[in-house]
Amino acid sequence: MKKIIYLTLLFVLTVFTPSCKDEVEGCRDANAINYNAEADVDCNCCKYEGSVVLWIDAATSQGLISVGVSNLKFYLDGVYVGVISSNIFFNSTPSCSSPGAFVLDFDLGSSKSDSSILEVRDQSDNLLTTESITAFANTCTAYQL
Repeated sequence: MKKIIYLTLLFVLTVFTPSCKDEVEGCRDANAINYNAEADVDCNCCKYEGSVVLWIDAATSQGLISVGVSNLKFYLDGVYVGVISSNIFFNSTPSCSSPGAFVLDFDLGSSKSDSSILEVRDQSDNLLTTESITAFANTCTAYQL
């Protein structure tokens, strides 16, 4: 009889005692670059990246070339980030992986978006336009100039 009581008690404790699984802390946002699918508890440590593709269409390209603009130089928040030829154009909105596309990659840190001031200058450093652009987490955003 004692044996049956002990076995019953052991069964009840085994079945109804919660497991001692350790909680995993990590980033639980699937849009973050450090997403952890195994995380049970959010760490508030998520990190984000986003991209912006800058582009011109055929009419803009032709217009720039007709007034002597051969290159477009890009400055982001006053810092030079690159140049493209004004004869590189797209007939429709390019993706960030399109060959010849001018892509800016943003480390957004713990923010899901970030805005910057884009200056576009010609080969002689004449200002052509100034625009505010925004990068969003895990997204390629296209800006037509």
